[in-house]
Amino acid sequence: MYQINYLPWRHHLFKQKALLWLSQTLSLLIITFVVCSYYTYYLAQKQSLITDQQHQTQQQEDLLLKQLDIYQKQKKQTLLRYQHYSLYYQNWLRYLHYIRFFRAIETHLPATGWISHYDEADNQRSLYISLPKTQSLTFITNLKSHPALASLTLSYVQQSKIDPFYTEVYLNGKLEEQERWSDDDEGTQ
Repeated sequence: MYQINYLPWRHHLFKQKALLWLSQTLSLLIITFVVCSYYTYYLAQKQSLITDQQHQTQQQEDLLLKQLDIYQKQKKQTLLRYQHYSLYYQNWLRYLHYIRFFRAIETHLPATGWISHYDEADNQRSLYISLPKTQSLTFITNLKSHPALASLTLSYVQQSKIDPFYTEVYLNGKLEEQERWSDDDEGTQ
């Protein structure tokens, strides 16, 4: 029998298997490292993108809050202006109603008569007029002919305490500031 020395061959086979195992392990480690590195890079990029988006969202939110604040201030100023103009308009209408009312009184009031007292309270107006005795009945009957004076009602009539030739007429009625003027009313004034 021949004697064969398998030791170098086994050593060579073991060396090849060790190199193969080492190269496979090294390849697996490199692939794992590359995959982990890529995944880490991907997560870092995603985190950076999310951070940028959050920053942009925060900037947009701040901008929207500033615009909302500006809008609220403008709305408040507009409301104040509206209230101012509304009050101005109401005062102007009240002034026009006074003019209309007193012009209507003037057309029916005799030249020797006068208004001794005018008062407004709780949507009521009261009027005290001194008239010559001979013209008080004519004045009272003419009151209902004018639309601006039709709301006045006669409270009472009495002889003047100051001058016996005069009569004091007391009228009262509701304020009618919501009236609309027509062309006919303006023509009679």
